[in-house]
Order: sequence, then C-alpha cells, then structure tokens
Amino acid sequence: MLCPSFKGATVKSISQGFSSQHPAIDLAGKLGEDLLAPENCKITSIVDAGTKIDGSNAGYSRGYGLRMTSIANHNTYHNFWHTLGVFPVNLNETVLQGQPVAEMGNSGSVYSNGVYVPIEIRTKSPYFGTHLHWEYIKDGVPADPLPYIDWNFPINYSVITMITKIFQKLFRILN
Repeated sequence: MLCPSFKGATVKSISQGFSSQHPAIDLAGKLGEDLLAPENCKITSIVDAGTKIDGSNAGYSRGYGLRMTSIANHNTYHNFWHTLGVFPVNLNETVLQGQPVAEMGNSGSVYSNGVYVPIEIRTKSPYFGTHLHWEYIKDGVPADPLPYIDWNFPINYSVITMITKIFQKLFRILN
C-alpha cells in the first residue's frame, strides 16, 4: 500500500482524478506543505532550481518535480510535479515511505478549472493553482494510484527530520 502524498490528505483533496486525458491524480493542498514518499524509493530524477533561488521566474515557469523509483519493484515510478524548487533529498538517495521528499507548489504549467493560471497570480498569496500532480507508472503504463493509497497510513516525522527541514528552510532564506 502507498501512503498519502501529504499529512492530512484525504480523498477530498483530489482536485482532478485519473483518466486517459489526465494520466495522474491532482491533490490540492497548502503551498510549502511537505510531500511524502509514497513507498520506499530511490530518487532517480530531480528538476530543481539549485540551492539558490535567483528571483527570476524562468525555473518557476518550467516547473519543478522529481521521480522516485520503487525499491520493491524497479519498474514502478512516482513522478511528483508542480513542486517548489528546493528539495530535502538528493539524487540517488534512498527514502523511506512517509519521508518528506519535496514541498507542495504551483510551478510549471498550471490550470485551474481548465483556465491557465499566470505566474504573476501564482506567486502571490493566496497562491492559486497550488497542487501536486502525481503520476504513478507501473511496468511502463500510467496507473491510478487511488486504489493503492492507505489513507490511514500513520505519518510521523522524526525530530531529526523536523530539525533538518528547519535548517534547510533557513539556508534557503539566507542564500
């Protein structure tokens, strides 16, 4: 079973379901909310802005995200898109189910109710378009993760995880 993509996620968090035209699920949440590894995985790709955000919207408009490969089945992938551009994980790192791997964002090509949300609107409160686009790929075929999610999965962060995240945020602000 997979864990939910963020603490407090429920079926009601789904803003767009899986279909042939949308081979993923979208889950709405708060900007900066921790996104979690759905199972034990290896980080196999990161699309990021590096450690310093330069103030331009170039990376933001391109979008940020990551790919995780399942440890249990190397032909299973989880792609998280529209994240923020700084990640608490590194390429080729092994992460445990429920571990923070990214932060909820609204980068890339974002639509709300079928209408494109311009970057100028997304980067100011209330941060329209904030959601996770979760692609679940099994044996090369997009699959709906919904039937595999254990919505009651106990999500517990260790003290070390929380302290590490605080230092990462401070580092991001100071750079």
